[in-house]
Amino acid sequence: MLRNCCWVILTLVFAVSGSAEEWRPLSPAFRAKETKFSPTVGFNLTKKGEIILRNRGGFTSVQSTQDFALSFSWRYTAGKDDGGYQDVLTVGIATDGDLNPQWSHEIVNGIAIALQAHAGEVTVHSRTDGTVIKGLGGKKGLKFERGKDYKVHISRYGALVTVKIEDVEVLQVKVPEDAPKLGKILIYNREPVAAIEQESILGDIKLMLP
Repeated sequence: MLRNCCWVILTLVFAVSGSAEEWRPLSPAFRAKETKFSPTVGFNLTKKGEIILRNRGGFTSVQSTQDFALSFSWRYTAGKDDGGYQDVLTVGIATDGDLNPQWSHEIVNGIAIALQAHAGEVTVHSRTDGTVIKGLGGKKGLKFERGKDYKVHISRYGALVTVKIEDVEVLQVKVPEDAPKLGKILIYNREPVAAIEQESILGDIKLMLP
């Protein structure tokens, strides 16, 4: 679908002296009501070039775009194997580049593509003013195992959003005309659930922009 135009590939580049900043980490959004229960929240960049997201940690693109192709590897390492305590990785598109300071600490406006390990599904929904959620599509029956790397590819071309896992298309949805079109791409993981911390690790991140 991504053709007839010139695309620029942006690999993982964060602000360092003398280089351009293509992504920036977000300030921690999650806060427990009692300080003693507050987990470590945020973002780490490893020497291997991987990103570690903890407990609603996230990062955002500096540039705004509508059409794009994003690929990366993803694995979650924390949580529990039983019950609904596995991580969720969300890619927000057409966002303002920040998370809601209020619960549930997700994007305020935009479209969210959620890889839900705890539910075994991928969903796409829109958010407006932080509270109005409209489901746009989903794919159930998937399996995301803790500690295993998954190759993820997400793209938007016009009204179509496509999600591939391990080079297999699992979901394609048509974005409504009134959905946000232009904005930043924001990636974040799940908040702690029942005091169980969450951690996701991303690698080989590539973003193609027109």
